[in-house]
Amino acid sequence: MTDASNSSIDLSSGYYSISECAKRLAKTPQTIYMWIDKGQFAPVIKVGSTYMVNAQEFEDWITSIIRGDSIVEEDI
Repeated sequence: MTDASNSSIDLSSGYYSISECAKRLAKTPQTIYMWIDKGQFAPVIKVGSTYMVNAQEFEDWITSIIRGDSIVEEDI
């Protein structure tokens, strides 16, 4: 995870919120946060208390799961 609180990253485009990622995956935001904590999710950056995911890295992560390159645990 990258902390971008002192950075000039433009988050207005090209990034997804955790809620947007959850909707795309038909999961809850809580599941996404659990995956982040376990290191089983796409790379995220944290701006203040908000997590954001680069859209391309998210799509690449999904592709790797579909190809079987990565395993994500189901909801506990």
